Amino acid sequence: MKDMINQEKEVVILIHGFNNDESDMFPLKQHLQSVGYEAVTINLPLRFSDLEDCIARFEEQFYQQLSDFRYFAKIHLVGFSMGGLVVRSFLAKNIVPNLGRCVLIATPNQGTKLADMSEKWIKPMGQIFKPIKALRTNRLDIGDPMNTPKPEIGVIAGNTNKHLLGIFLNRENDGMVEVESVKYQGMTDFVIKPFGHKEIHHQLEIANLVDLFLRTGKFSA
Repeated sequence: MKDMINQEKEVVILIHGFNNDESDMFPLKQHLQSVGYEAVTINLPLRFSDLEDCIARFEEQFYQQLSDFRYFAKIHLVGFSMGGLVVRSFLAKNIVPNLGRCVLIATPNQGTKLADMSEKWIKPMGQIFKPIKALRTNRLDIGDPMNTPKPEIGVIAGNTNKHLLGIFLNRENDGMVEVESVKYQGMTDFVIKPFGHKEIHHQLEIANLVDLFLRTGKFSA
């Protein structure tokens, strides 16, 4: 009976960002559930482990739950900040059954200058908080998704600087990531909203945009 019910439903897997855990994605999870999706959060060690370890952990948890996921009509992936890099890296190494659409929120797809600065001026930070190394502007080299056809990927950037570190960024930014760094060649649609990095994924407007893109492949009706 469970299998028959899920065949008409879509599941969204939510991946949190650096220095957080799955609870940071709960507001978005609750909204997506309220509009009819099954939403799943996954805990990753995106604080002290390097990006490769986090991707391996995500793959492990994904395939542990695949027996449940495969009964859904679509499997969507949504990543916030560094979680978006996990999404892209996972898709570059795996063919996902029933893959739907993906949304990356405030993801530093081209790295962030703040990571460059920490490497240059505060090297111990990179040794303790290992994911920072993957965020340097010259370190990211993620391939295209393996699925054929390639999934539609929507990208959302913020442009309100409410973070102290934002004073070190010269171009339009959300306090931690520059808008131009959020863009990348494989995106299907792109939108900028007036929110800061730490708040953007908690906003109802962003949740509605995620829902719209998952349904239509566009951020505008």
